[in-house]
Amino acid sequence: MTENAAISWDETRLNKLIRDKIEENDTLEYKGAGALTREDKAKFEITKDISAMANAAGGTLIYGFA
Repeated sequence: MTENAAISWDETRLNKLIRDKIEENDTLEYKGAGALTREDKAKFEITKDISAMANAAGGTLIYGFA
């Protein structure tokens, strides 16, 4: 699934990912809502997730979706 930053993300698009059972890949990753807590561990994990994606091919991280 090739992502384009110019394409907007909305509920319809997220529902399509669910309906089509699109799995995580090199440019798409899902994270549970628990990843958004204000705890230091969660903040560190978010930083790692974003850094890893940015240092690879780039892509999309979707939080609150697992």
